[in-house]
Amino acid sequence: MSLAPFILCALLTTVFGRMGRGSAVWAFLQLPSTAMHELCHYFVALLLRSRPSSIDLVPRRADGGWTLGSVTFHPHWATASFVALAPALLFGGAWALVPAEALPMAQQVIRGMTFSWCLMGGLPSRTDWEIALKRPFGLAVGLTVAWLWLYK
Repeated sequence: MSLAPFILCALLTTVFGRMGRGSAVWAFLQLPSTAMHELCHYFVALLLRSRPSSIDLVPRRADGGWTLGSVTFHPHWATASFVALAPALLFGGAWALVPAEALPMAQQVIRGMTFSWCLMGGLPSRTDWEIALKRPFGLAVGLTVAWLWLYK
């Protein structure tokens, strides 16, 4: 059995997730990756004692686009960058989902969709980068992530 269903499902989920930006249907299709993204912020803030106080996973219209979710936290100067870039941890989760051998089709479809959601959810937002790069460790973390992304 080949890995074609995994690859096809991952590609289709990514393509449909990127199409139609700005529509209510698009915002709904982003719910799984948004939930993963925001939960990464929340749990890393909790782990680093940055006092997460709220999490919102309901998409809302804002400034001609959509705000897909948010987490409010109160970071220490040394933790803000790590909380802001926490969704990048999902890239490791995506890698772990790639099957080493052929699996039954249903498992490949589920893994393919989850793989795509991890990749889309792992991308730090513009706000995430703004928070990370304003803090002392932000630039170092941002450059390290960029270096790993480009050269590894």
